[in-house]
Order: sequence, then C-alpha cells, then structure tokens
Amino acid sequence: MDDLSRRKAIGLGVAAGSALLSPLDRASAEDEPKVIVARDNPVLIKFKDVLLERAHIGDRTINVSIGQGDVPLKLVNLPLAEDINLRMSFEVPSIANNLPFEWKRLLELEGKRVSMQVLAKAGELSVNSIAWRND
Repeated sequence: MDDLSRRKAIGLGVAAGSALLSPLDRASAEDEPKVIVARDNPVLIKFKDVLLERAHIGDRTINVSIGQGDVPLKLVNLPLAEDINLRMSFEVPSIANNLPFEWKRLLELEGKRVSMQVLAKAGELSVNSIAWRND
C-alpha cells in the first residue's frame, strides 16, 4: 500500500461509489412498465408545457391543454385547491414563489404556457400550484 497515492485513493472511492449507486436491474424494451399504486395517499403530479386556456372565477376552475401535439390532452373545469399558489418557478428559488394567490395574476396567464402541480386525492383532482416559468 506504499504506492497508493491520494489521486489513486480518490479514483478508487469514485469507482466504488459509482458501483454502489448503479442500478442492479437494468430496464429493457421488453419490460412491462411499473405502476405505482398510491391507494388512499394523496399524490402530487407535475405537468409541464400546459396551455392555460381559461380561468373561471365563479366556480374556481380552469381549462387547460397539456402537450403540444396534434391532439393535446384537454382538462376542462379542473378545480383549484383552496390553498393554491402562483409561483414564478418550481425549480428556481425566488421571492415571487411565495406571493399570495390573486385572480388578477391568474387571468394574466390565460393563453400562456405554464407548468402546474395537480393533487390527486380521494378520487379527485385539484390544481395545487401554477408556475408561469414553465419549468
């Protein structure tokens, strides 16, 4: 062990760490997709590239299209959560991520691409937060 330099020791540590963190079972094209069942637990789902088509103030719902393909997925009358927040970004920390909800700001996002988090809980969907940066 006299010939073990600091550089070699670091190299061995990196190799050992990558071997430890590498997956033991690699996915192949023939594998069936795995489905995670949440049962009664709430699940937060993040969607990117969402076109906010319309916001309905009276019944606290929005209409959105997800994706940019020929036939995007449309969700109509998607309810807003009671504690919904509008954020600048889900990825970048900012003081604009903690602003209180205002309908005026949501209405300004109509016709724009955003990202949003939807809460699936007890068989219902509700919009938990919307980020106007679309990340």
